[in-house]
Amino acid sequence: MKSKLVCYLLCSLVTVFAVEEFIPSSEWQVVKDGQHIPPGLEIRLDLENMQREARIPLEGEKQLSNIKNHEIVVVQPDSDITRAIDALTHGDYSSIDYLVDESSDIEHGVIIAKNANKLLPLLEIKQLSHDIYKIIAASLRNNVDAQHEFGNIVHIQKFMDGLLDLQDVRKENTKIKLSVLGALVGNGTFQLNNELKTKLLVLYVQANEEALRHKIINILNDGEGDVKRRFCEVAEEALPTATLNKNTWSVLRELARLKQEERKLFKAGSKFLDWLDVNINLLRSEADTVPLRELIRYRHEVFGNRFGSRRDDLDEL
Repeated sequence: MKSKLVCYLLCSLVTVFAVEEFIPSSEWQVVKDGQHIPPGLEIRLDLENMQREARIPLEGEKQLSNIKNHEIVVVQPDSDITRAIDALTHGDYSSIDYLVDESSDIEHGVIIAKNANKLLPLLEIKQLSHDIYKIIAASLRNNVDAQHEFGNIVHIQKFMDGLLDLQDVRKENTKIKLSVLGALVGNGTFQLNNELKTKLLVLYVQANEEALRHKIINILNDGEGDVKRRFCEVAEEALPTATLNKNTWSVLRELARLKQEERKLFKAGSKFLDWLDVNINLLRSEADTVPLRELIRYRHEVFGNRFGSRRDDLDEL
C-alpha cells in the first residue's frame, strides 16, 4: 500500500511539472496556461480567442503565409525582458514595474513588441491593464522598429479601433489607450482611417478635460496652432466620409458652435457643403422636421453664405 502511495505521488508530481514545460513538435499545439515556451519556437496567436499555439520552425517560410486568422512570431532567445514577460504570464506580477521602467529603451521596446502576443491577453486582468497599456505605449513611441514588429503580430486596424470606447470617455484607461494610439500613428508608420478619425472627434466633443482634448487633437493633427482650429480642420474633412447619426451630430454641432463664435476660424469647403446638402435631402422624408431645420440653418447661415440663405427651404417646412 505504501509503495502504491509513493508511486501515485511521484506520478502526480510528474504530471504537474509536465504542464509547466511546453513539449514542442512539428505540428501546431495549444499552449496551456502556465506552460513555459522554449526559445526559438514559432508562436501564433489566434486573434479570435487570444489562444497561443506553438511548433518547431519548419524549413522554408512560404508555408507560414497561408495560415489564416492567426499572427505568427518567432520567440527570441531569453533576455531579462522576455523573462520578465514570461514571469507575468505565469502570474508573477512583481516584474511589471521593471517592464514599465525599461519599455522606453529602444532595444527593449523592440523585444517587448515582439512579445506582444504574450502581453495583450493580460489586458483582461484589471489590476494589470493600465500598466500593460503603458508598457506598450512606451515601447512603440518613436520606435519604428518596434512598431513594425508590433504590426507583424497584431492586426493594427482592429487593435486601434478597439482602443476607442465611445460609451464612456471618462473610463480610467482612456488616456493611456490614447497614448498607445498616438504612439502607433506618431511616426506615420500606421494611419488613422476615416472611421477612427470620426471616433476621435466624438471623443473630443465628449471630453470635458482640456488635457484630454489636447491629446486627442495631437493624434488627429500634430501640426501647430490653436486646438479649436485644428479640431475644425479635421472635422470639416472627416465628416463628409461619415454617416449622420447621434455621434456625428455631436461633432457637427460642436463645429457649428465654434464657427458661430469665430467666423474666420475656418472656411467650409465644397465637399463639406455637398455632404450637408445630401443629408438635408435625406431628412426631407422624415416626419420630425426639427433636425432638418437645424441642418438647413447650418448649411446656409453657419457654414454657407449667411446673407444668401435660402429662406424658401425653411418656408417649405
